[in-house]
Amino acid sequence: MMGKIRRIVMVMVLTTMAMGSAFALEEAGQAPQSDRKEGRLPAKFTEDDVDGDGVVSRTEFSGPADHFERLDLNGDGDIQESEARQSPPSLTRPDQRTGKIQT
Repeated sequence: MMGKIRRIVMVMVLTTMAMGSAFALEEAGQAPQSDRKEGRLPAKFTEDDVDGDGVVSRTEFSGPADHFERLDLNGDGDIQESEARQSPPSLTRPDQRTGKIQT
């Protein structure tokens, strides 16, 4: 009985420590990229941003035109990093078998 209680207490202590560390990292701005509120920057965005200015224009975009329209959330004719981070995963994640962006 005491062994079971010790294990439960140990799990609770370790869970509390892990959560405290995660909150501290987030507050310090060092949370893992996948844990940030806006999400990860898709690799496709970095590939298409030829001039490295943090914006993908229509001429830089290598995907289908309808995808560009859906990713350009504010309709200004460019896809900013913040828009790419908010994009639905199905538009930015390549198909496992073909490597192409899913439609």
